[in-house]
Amino acid sequence: VLLTDTNTQFVEQTIAIMKNLLDNHTEGSSEHLGQASIETMMLNLVRYVRVLGNMVHAIQIKTKLCQLVEVMMARRDDLSFCQEMKFRNKMVEYLTDWVMGTSNQAADDDVKCLTRDLDQASMEAVVSLLAGLPLQPEEGDGVELMEAKSQLFLKYFTLFMNLLNDCSEVEDESAQTGGRKRGMSRRLASLRHCTVLAMSNLLNANVDSGLMHSIGLGYHKDLQTRATFMEVLTKILQQGTEFDTLAETVLADRFERLVELVTMMGDQGELPIAMALANVVPCSQWDELARVLVTLFDSRHLLYQLLWNMFSKEVELADSMQTLFRGNSLASKIMTFCFKVYGATYLQKLLDPLLRIVITSSDWQHVSFEVDPTRLEPSESLEENQRNLLQMTEKFFHAIISSSSEFPPQLRSVCHCLYQVVSQRFPQNSIGAVGSAMFLRFINPAIVSPYEAGILDKKPPPRIERGLKLMSKILQSIANHVLFTKEEHMRPFNDFVKSNFDAARRFFLDIASDCPTSDAVNHSLSFISDGNVLALHRLLWNNQEKIGQYLSSNRDHKAVGRRPFDKMATLLAYLGPPEHKPVADTHWSSLNLTSSKFEEFMTRHQVHEKEEFKALKTLSIFYQAGTSKAGNPIFYYVARRFKTGQINGDLLIYHVLLTLKPYYAKPYEIVVDLTHTGPSNRFKTDFLSKWFVVFPGFAYDNVSAVYIYNCNSWVREYTKYHERLLTGLKGSKRLVFIDCPGKLAEHIEHEQQKLPAATLALEEDLKVFHNALKLAHKDTKVSIKVGSTAVQVTSAERTKVLGQSVFLNDIYYASEIEEICLVDENQFTLTIANQGTPLTFMHQECEAIVQSIIHIRTRWELSQPDSIPQHTKIRPKDVPGTLLNIALLNLGSSDPSLRSAAYNLLCALTCTFNLKIEGQLLETSGLCIPANNTLFIVSISKTLAANEPHLTLEFLEECISGFSKSSK
Repeated sequence: VLLTDTNTQFVEQTIAIMKNLLDNHTEGSSEHLGQASIETMMLNLVRYVRVLGNMVHAIQIKTKLCQLVEVMMARRDDLSFCQEMKFRNKMVEYLTDWVMGTSNQAADDDVKCLTRDLDQASMEAVVSLLAGLPLQPEEGDGVELMEAKSQLFLKYFTLFMNLLNDCSEVEDESAQTGGRKRGMSRRLASLRHCTVLAMSNLLNANVDSGLMHSIGLGYHKDLQTRATFMEVLTKILQQGTEFDTLAETVLADRFERLVELVTMMGDQGELPIAMALANVVPCSQWDELARVLVTLFDSRHLLYQLLWNMFSKEVELADSMQTLFRGNSLASKIMTFCFKVYGATYLQKLLDPLLRIVITSSDWQHVSFEVDPTRLEPSESLEENQRNLLQMTEKFFHAIISSSSEFPPQLRSVCHCLYQVVSQRFPQNSIGAVGSAMFLRFINPAIVSPYEAGILDKKPPPRIERGLKLMSKILQSIANHVLFTKEEHMRPFNDFVKSNFDAARRFFLDIASDCPTSDAVNHSLSFISDGNVLALHRLLWNNQEKIGQYLSSNRDHKAVGRRPFDKMATLLAYLGPPEHKPVADTHWSSLNLTSSKFEEFMTRHQVHEKEEFKALKTLSIFYQAGTSKAGNPIFYYVARRFKTGQINGDLLIYHVLLTLKPYYAKPYEIVVDLTHTGPSNRFKTDFLSKWFVVFPGFAYDNVSAVYIYNCNSWVREYTKYHERLLTGLKGSKRLVFIDCPGKLAEHIEHEQQKLPAATLALEEDLKVFHNALKLAHKDTKVSIKVGSTAVQVTSAERTKVLGQSVFLNDIYYASEIEEICLVDENQFTLTIANQGTPLTFMHQECEAIVQSIIHIRTRWELSQPDSIPQHTKIRPKDVPGTLLNIALLNLGSSDPSLRSAAYNLLCALTCTFNLKIEGQLLETSGLCIPANNTLFIVSISKTLAANEPHLTLEFLEECISGFSKSSK
């Protein structure tokens, strides 16, 4: 980020202009707002403003920017977003960073007021961003998705709790000093209200990852915290939170909703999401997309609608009848897939007997079908061969046109749809399009290659193969309604072709003129395999941004509106990223390459079935993803995810072996991510030597490159220590050291790179200080980069690692920084956990560096809970009993604000779950609940026990666990 006065002025004016634009609600003002996505611009503004520091002017700009975010969320429906959930998650991360930034340290009252304003503005913006926002953590290291979500939830929840405690402390202070400013207390009340709202929105949208972590706050030792948490619970009940997401089946339900969304139909029969997907998926994935769409739509009894939309698009783009469905378009692939799936039995029944007669019967034993004079054998007669070919063709043609009663209903539906769509654009010969497509994509491929189509067990002899090929040409001509002109040797068959035009036409009309009712069609695919749903998840996830752009640029989607896309984005955010799927190289997977003794041993002991092995696979230590510029598959090894002593090394080798196996007979490339690798990720000597012997020899030869990413000082020491073992790698041309993603792009296209998100996140939002000196027995020139979670120390001079000159990059996370000390204006020290001596640096801007590091350290501390509250798993049916216990337990408290919070929670509970309590409870604000209300609590308890007996068990369970946590 280039900080200059002119840039700052420009940013400030941009914020003002955008706010004016969005504030303008006059008629037609929203017309052009959705033309382009607002995300990149907003992120760039925040990234600039973040580094402005804490001067008065900077605080004012930050406050204005927060107000802009709030207005942006208010106009959300008029704007267009490409990756809204990811964008909003990033904005929450940035803006929460400004909360409680300096409000405590500020000495000057005016600055104090300004920072409180910033707290208020950030929280208001955060409230609007968190509404209905599923948390989307960056892929964690070796942490599964739910766990990463819970950690992120706790980070924000703790920060908001700290902000509330801060509000109470400030109120207490001003009460003691007596100089209680009306304005300040109003401000604090409003900030408190905002924070409670933010916590409610956070919990509401993330009940599954948040409720079990936060429920313990209902028994917190601090009564103010307890009261606040009950306010949050009351809010989420009033907002109508759905607790179904706590159910064990939540994943299956979400996938089910994803399928519903993709198969969702608009009022005019359009399929917004499915068609957007069809328009943006790259053609290399069309086969998979065709399979997924046909299967899902058929299971929903909507195949006809899918075909209608797909065929209409194809017909619309066609220049003439002749080019229809000739190319390899998605519509052609969908049609072919339908023919293949629904027509297999029909073809088997129709062609198998005919082919067997031709191949085995004695009449056809020595018959030749060659009609091209240039290819005739000397002993053959041309006329006789022509007669043979005609005789066979007649037999087949007659069988085909007599089979209309056997023609499968799904394919009738396909042909009918095609007929209807084509006749709208080319009315003169629409039935011809059905005939030519059917022979071209369905019948002739099976005739020409019966063995490949699975009709015969072995290939027919070459003489018969030639006859079948020539016959398919005649059949195609009949279907196309054209005579032979170009091929001289086929002209003699024109009379036969012409005489059968009508018969063929009648057959095509018969199979295409009526569409069977949905009930008549046997939905053989109505069971959707997991594979198809996971493939759908992957296709949507990878193309999410393009789908957003396509839908917002496609103005005829005004009718459909934003809802389907919003729902899809939200669902995808809940489901998280799909698992890494290797690019299937089927050719090699089918060849069982000879394996080493190690693999035989592991397979014999069925290691791949063991839980420990399955758990290791989920850590993504080693995975395949994407291809390099050279076209080779790429594998990633993420060193920091392997923990020495916790993970069984042999299992890791076996996992790597199985992942590599389908590929290692051809060239492949490996990226080794050494970001933040240290002693806890090392391979012990005997284990390191194992890696060089367990794979087959050719697997080592086929590694065409190894990219070493983010090499650090510890790795350098490690390679020195194991120099003898690693001599083979020294100075190897295949080793490439990489120090930034840009360098990697020289070998692997940007969109093919799949480095872990946590590695890439280190490159974002950096404050860089060049020309620093790291003092040690040998002083080295370094750059110090401070990001939002870590400090990086990158050497400016190259050092030797494995015989190559390399830049080293040491990374220290905020959580590892124990102490930072400013020695004088040109020198500071950094004490890192588990490292003996502090690191000492010299730089002319030491104060700025120290401030930046203290900032990220403080932010980390603010979001660390004192202890991680863990509650047993909560199921949907446990919710009423669990919350009821919190309400009744706190109703008897001696603290008046806690009593009224508990009373309001009780009211909300009775409304939400329709609990039958005689005598209506009235919701209040500001009502004082008397302290001696034991009789009231007992009577409510009795009434509920009588009217809602199903609650008793959960209530008692929670009561017992809650009682032990609660103070008397």
